[in-house]
Amino acid sequence: MKKICLVLSMLMVCSLAASAASTTYAFTFRDTAGNPYCDGMVLVLSKGAGPKTLVDGYHFNSDCAGNAMGVNGFKAGVAAAYQYNAIGATMIVGDPVWQFVIGNQTNLTFQVNSTYHTWIIWASNFASGEYVVNFGTWVNGTRADSRGTKPSTKPQ
Repeated sequence: MKKICLVLSMLMVCSLAASAASTTYAFTFRDTAGNPYCDGMVLVLSKGAGPKTLVDGYHFNSDCAGNAMGVNGFKAGVAAAYQYNAIGATMIVGDPVWQFVIGNQTNLTFQVNSTYHTWIIWASNFASGEYVVNFGTWVNGTRADSRGTKPSTKPQ
């Protein structure tokens, strides 16, 4: 009986440690006034060989028609000048969403700040410079909103 209790205790401790190894964020993009876009992301922040810095997930409803695109990146410190209304580390996520939404060969980088619940999209087009596409806020635990009629890549 003592061995069974010990084994169960060890399983509980191991499962708690495993669940602490990652954090999941699921949200719909919103504009600065809190109005929803039709799309959002599910991002999982997990540990690699060190601290939680690896980001994996998907951009759901990226074109307001139900498509989902895989995304990935890293969490790292980013200067406040490159963020929307936030400071500190962001989840820097590369996204191939341009294939569906923007319609040209623009590369998008989303920066999602998990502390301030803000996001910003940076775009580049074949070394012609980087520019801001859109920015806003988000609320964890929200999914695609039927009231949103535009994707986050098309500013309202």
